[in-house]
Amino acid sequence: HPLCADKRSDDERRGGAPLAVVRVVDFTRYGCDLRCTFWSKDAGDGYAVMCDARLAIKKQFDEQGIAWPRTANTLHENKP
Repeated sequence: HPLCADKRSDDERRGGAPLAVVRVVDFTRYGCDLRCTFWSKDAGDGYAVMCDARLAIKKQFDEQGIAWPRTANTLHENKP
């Protein structure tokens, strides 16, 4: 993403270290939680990168036919 800041050392870049690291941090009832660590020049840019990443992930899930987990609530009306 153009707003990510590259904080890798020269050695890390030469060694092919990724610009951003994605880790699976938990398995839940509906899937798994991922955490991506990246740097940006300020909070505003970081927020923009985060929003764009979420949208890109959702689009990629859709393209690959991966169902988006969601909960469903059913309300029943009790009449006297």
